[in-house]
Amino acid sequence: MKNQIKSDKLQQALDLLNEAAVEKRDALRGLFNHKYTNARHLFFHTVRQGQKAVRKNRIRFIRTVKLGARDVAGKAKEWDQKVHEHPWIYMGVVAMSSMVLGAMMHHRTGNRHNRNGHGPAQNDAEINKEHSQPHE
Repeated sequence: MKNQIKSDKLQQALDLLNEAAVEKRDALRGLFNHKYTNARHLFFHTVRQGQKAVRKNRIRFIRTVKLGARDVAGKAKEWDQKVHEHPWIYMGVVAMSSMVLGAMMHHRTGNRHNRNGHGPAQNDAEINKEHSQPHE
């Protein structure tokens, strides 16, 4: 019986809280609708302006990409013609560039390895020091 009374009181309290929440919700809506109308209009106006700017910039971006694609295609055709007219010059340039790049990479990695290509490089002072020490 006590549980039933507590349950009824609890239900009454919940109903009262629910009614208060509905009233406050309606009051807040009225407050927002009446007192903050300018803020709401400003917010929605700003959103609309942002959407227009996004649409405008999207269209501009698409146009630019299309023009760039045409430009790239034109340049590719030019290079194709040049390479077909003078193939040996371009093959020489590629070979020379590859040789320079290979030399730079060898120089850079060559300092990290000993002459056999294994292990860390040792400078002459370290090598002489190792050879001058007596063996045990």
